[in-house]
Amino acid sequence: MKSVRIRRDSLPDHPWIYRKQVQRADPGTRNGDPVRILRKDGTPLGAGLFNARSQIAIRVLTRDTSVVLDECFLRRRIEEAVELRREILKLETRTDAYRVVNSEGDGLSGLIIDRYGPVLSVQIKCLGFFRFGGELVEILTHFFPGASIVYRRDEKAEKIEGFRVPVSKRPTVVEITSDGIHTAVNPVEGHKTGSFLDQRDNRLLAASVARGRKVLDLFCYEGAFALALAKAGARSVAAVDLDELAIERAAGNASRNGLDVDFRHGDAFAVLREQPDVDFILLDPPRWLEAGGDDQIGKRRYLDLNALAISALPRGGLLMTSSCSGRLTTEAFLEILRRAALRAERSLRILEVRGAAPDHPVRADFPEGRYLAAVLATVE
Repeated sequence: MKSVRIRRDSLPDHPWIYRKQVQRADPGTRNGDPVRILRKDGTPLGAGLFNARSQIAIRVLTRDTSVVLDECFLRRRIEEAVELRREILKLETRTDAYRVVNSEGDGLSGLIIDRYGPVLSVQIKCLGFFRFGGELVEILTHFFPGASIVYRRDEKAEKIEGFRVPVSKRPTVVEITSDGIHTAVNPVEGHKTGSFLDQRDNRLLAASVARGRKVLDLFCYEGAFALALAKAGARSVAAVDLDELAIERAAGNASRNGLDVDFRHGDAFAVLREQPDVDFILLDPPRWLEAGGDDQIGKRRYLDLNALAISALPRGGLLMTSSCSGRLTTEAFLEILRRAALRAERSLRILEVRGAAPDHPVRADFPEGRYLAAVLATVE
């Protein structure tokens, strides 16, 4: 492997080395190359994937100075990731849909792989893993024999890094099972990589307190939360989303499971202003804080939405509310909820605060990976 010297005496306490921290690369080093990382005096520090055109010039994959970043390394890392899901988390006893590789969380910065039954959805965010494309397919088919592999594009990352993944042909919609609920997903055209796998355990939490409740699920997408609560014995479940196609798919999922859910096309804010007769509201809005955007606008949306929901709930009502904006910390989200309760002139008691399901592990040195906050609370 080629070598790259950095302007430091040690690796940063973070898996990214920025371009301004790079001193020089060996002649002939190409963007996307696996490289040895050297300190200023030439002492080896580790290895990573190099790209001089990106602000993230090196993605550190190992601090072991003896490791070579090759197909064997990639196979070992993916094997460790698969073992975590299969042997430790035992996810395949519950579901055939889960995150197989979670980028930095699995020591493979820039690579995301999700399983949807017989399909593996691959999202590549750095040139280095794009150049490992052939080896990656071979490794994945070893651990998931017979699986089809599709690619989800991240056009922003591709433009920055300088590559373009092949456009996947639209596959037949596949059916997945999670905790006894069957849903149809499209791994190419659905949101994220096809579905919201990160909320799996949060759906079980909401379902555990849903029996006998009148539920309103807002931003329901294709109905995963609504179906889980209906199956758990909710008295009634209404679910709303602005995406008409998602509502159509959600209704199909309800039929597939023999569950009674009133799916509606509508705007969440408008529905809440009508003061619906419910005692359990779920909020799972899209990411409202984006890099380069106005964070204050996004924070106001979260505040307005949650204040309306708290106002709509009776005493003893339940609220499960989420933020998937990585730029909004859990502490900042809880502060928004405090302010929302004050605006609604109610008291909000926090029962539980959660993040993404454990197949989305977060490295201690990469707090940016902790993007999801899900809060269960009761209104008084």
